[in-house]
Amino acid sequence: MKFSLLAISLILTSNTAIAAALPMMLGYYKNMPQSSVELLMTIPQASVVVFIALSTIIAKKFGEKRTVLAGLVIGLVAGVLPFFTANYTAVLISRVLLGVGFGLINSLAVSMISEFFSGDTAATLIGFQSAFQGLGAAVLTFTAGQLLTTGWQHVFLVYLIMIPIILLFGFFVPEPPHNDAPAPATADDPTPSGKKTALNPIGVAYGLLALVLCVVYMIVSVKLSEFMTSTGLGTASQASTVMSVMQLANMAAGFVFGLLYKKLHAFTLPVALFATAAGFGLILIANNLFVVSIGAALNGISFALWISYIMNDATRRVDQAAKSSTTATILFLANIGNFVSPYGQRLLGAFGLGSNALHNVFINGALLSLILAVVFLLPALKRTRAYRTATSR
Repeated sequence: MKFSLLAISLILTSNTAIAAALPMMLGYYKNMPQSSVELLMTIPQASVVVFIALSTIIAKKFGEKRTVLAGLVIGLVAGVLPFFTANYTAVLISRVLLGVGFGLINSLAVSMISEFFSGDTAATLIGFQSAFQGLGAAVLTFTAGQLLTTGWQHVFLVYLIMIPIILLFGFFVPEPPHNDAPAPATADDPTPSGKKTALNPIGVAYGLLALVLCVVYMIVSVKLSEFMTSTGLGTASQASTVMSVMQLANMAAGFVFGLLYKKLHAFTLPVALFATAAGFGLILIANNLFVVSIGAALNGISFALWISYIMNDATRRVDQAAKSSTTATILFLANIGNFVSPYGQRLLGAFGLGSNALHNVFINGALLSLILAVVFLLPALKRTRAYRTATSR
């Protein structure tokens, strides 16, 4: 069941897997504005955000398993539709519906893990879930690149991967259990009993944190190529290679998150934030591609650690019935963070100690990460002491 549950995450970040086809699509739709063609790449994210918010309402009415299966079927049909028709309106609608399918799945892919499993097993699987997203994006992007040699419409066949995923999930994953049993005391939460409210503000708080951290994380994704070319550290092609290193590091960190969480517990979040700051620092002082790659890798590692920690800790702190809504809240706000990241980065570049706005973005991103690391380090120390006191009685 574990693999079948994780398999649905393989397609969650694949909406841009067909990006390599954009130049050929621009040529095919040469009579249309470039922005309209580029919209086909980004429009799924809009419907993803909307249906992340709606997914818990739909799941409560029809059941979580049926909601995920509906999302997979919608994603499959919408994903492959452009292979059969190149009509722009049809392709645009199919891309919107692809986002609808992914939005229905997105939060449930995480919350169902915490509904079936608990403790270290849940933490390990949530880390794996993050890694599966990266693995799926890498494999589907590579496959789309190979299919591109036979025509741009063929790249949409990558979404056929959803057929085995539908079968695996349909046959091997049951409807999650639902109960309101409170979680036991742990090093992260020394309170051993007492009912936790379904609308625990921890979901909103962690969601807002994820929003801010997504803005920071996207600094490398958006600004690294410009930084490397403007400072003479490398070309745009080399920046793409460095970005691949970051994604591989992200995926690897997701796979080992469970092991790290067993050792670090509440210290996982500040360690991740310190890693972000260190990564930005290395990029700023780098004089060769190796150092830049290490800095980018640290950014990828930190993302896998903090997003997995946030998901695991937030769902652990609410009762069973509120897990999916808590996850949806966090993912909704995280996606808003991705959307507004250019504006946040513009703000970070408007002031600071750097010689220009580009340097300010990295410097202020590092400083913000350091401040947040200290902010979360202090309560981690306090919670650890409280747990030791509670268990020593």
